[in-house]
Amino acid sequence: NEEPRINRYRFDYVVGNPPYIGYNQCARQDIQFFVWLRKKKVKLNDVYGINLHSIPNYPKRYRPNPNLYAFFVALGIALLKDKGRLAYIIPQTLLFAGDLDTLRYHLSKFVTIRKIIISTSNMFVDRGLKQNKPVATSSLIIFIEKIPPAKLHETEIIYYKSTNDDVKTVIKNIKNNKNIVKNKILQNTLSKNVTNWNYIIHPKEEIKFLMDYKRQFEDFSTYYLHDFSKLDFSSVFYFDSGYAIDERNKLLEKPQNEDNYYFFPKLPAKNYTITQNRGFWKNERKNINDKHFIKLRQANQGYNLLDSTYKILWSYSNPKRFYFTNKKVIWPRNQINAIGSENLNEIYYLFAILNSPITNFILQKLLKSEHEKNLQISTSSVKKFIKLPKITDFNRNIKEKVIKLTEEFIKTENNKLSDYVNFDNFLIQKFDNVIVQDNQLIICKNEKKYKFEISNKAEIITEKIEKITTRSVLKDLQIIDYEEQAQVKKQIDNLIFTLYFNTKDDKKLIENYCCLIKK
Repeated sequence: NEEPRINRYRFDYVVGNPPYIGYNQCARQDIQFFVWLRKKKVKLNDVYGINLHSIPNYPKRYRPNPNLYAFFVALGIALLKDKGRLAYIIPQTLLFAGDLDTLRYHLSKFVTIRKIIISTSNMFVDRGLKQNKPVATSSLIIFIEKIPPAKLHETEIIYYKSTNDDVKTVIKNIKNNKNIVKNKILQNTLSKNVTNWNYIIHPKEEIKFLMDYKRQFEDFSTYYLHDFSKLDFSSVFYFDSGYAIDERNKLLEKPQNEDNYYFFPKLPAKNYTITQNRGFWKNERKNINDKHFIKLRQANQGYNLLDSTYKILWSYSNPKRFYFTNKKVIWPRNQINAIGSENLNEIYYLFAILNSPITNFILQKLLKSEHEKNLQISTSSVKKFIKLPKITDFNRNIKEKVIKLTEEFIKTENNKLSDYVNFDNFLIQKFDNVIVQDNQLIICKNEKKYKFEISNKAEIITEKIEKITTRSVLKDLQIIDYEEQAQVKKQIDNLIFTLYFNTKDDKKLIENYCCLIKK
């Protein structure tokens, strides 16, 4: 009788590599058992009746990412009798983690969620070897009843505002309705928004904005689904998140032939374009024994992103902004994400959209948790949560203005000192000092002074030339007028806001949206 073995294998395999079981994970002696399971039509990706990899009609294209607490929620529900109840303290990642859409789907579809309590205080305290440390994680408490949800059932949302209270004080204050904000949301609404529940912790006016944004604007699929992008833009856009390369010990300081090497980018803290690098990587795609062989990961769209001329890059963890580059760049794993294409105008447009305050507001509200150290923005996050303005004959000219200004914005970072000072007749390679005086650049060499007229940006040049003693560095010195750049950025952001909201007649509503985003 093989029946008792099912539960043992489910538990062993789930705890060992939660929560997915597969044929290729079993030992040789157990292959017959897995064949028997398949004949019995046991779903190997289901854990106690819950598929924790993909929701119906939306299969994930990448491998499962195991999550242990999702398994224990599934286990808890499986152990409940009908009408039984449970309460779990679990991380707030339930609300926004991309892989947990399956858990959100099951909870909202098949059981009744009575209450969700979200706290900014540490739930787990007195931990560690000396039992004196809190666990730095954001927690929530979810209350579940094992009955199908009623059509108009409302889930109670309690948000506890104080951050310094211990768990006993938190529970006591919640019982006494102190330091809390209460709200009720139809469970049916949760079921329709399983991609993200993080919006439930925000004030009502923000929830309304987030729902309006999701409902009223265009899906990002017009770019990432190639059939759509070919139809709309006669172009293809590639979304990718890095390659299987070992940069830790194999990066090259200098390439032998720059045409056959990639630039390993260093993302700047202040600028929007990529100019610096951490090293170089050989363009090796054929010889798997070469230490610089570029191995594709499961999620890669071939080498297409590497071959794209124009790209938008951003850091996966805590991105400060989205960057533009036309350089040949490569990076490992999920350190950086990118969108690549040959369509420069649409890349400019996406660059403007992604760097807008509206996009920042959406990503912060849907993916940021107060106690979590990192805000992680994947390519999937951009695809799922960023919506696009509807472009019509009425506003197409505004989009064209955005593209033109974005080109101007990016060009502000291409200016070099040689654009403002003519060095053609100056052949000295090394010198002692350089200063700016009376709109002149003065180079000092052995008590001799060489003077050059500065056509523009003298104040900015003064700030940039300290401790430069070689002609090549001086000539190629990057000169950026950040005030001018900020003014252009403001114009772009205003136009983006107009693209999103210019069809609305309610001026007060537009003002409210603007105030929310500026906060």
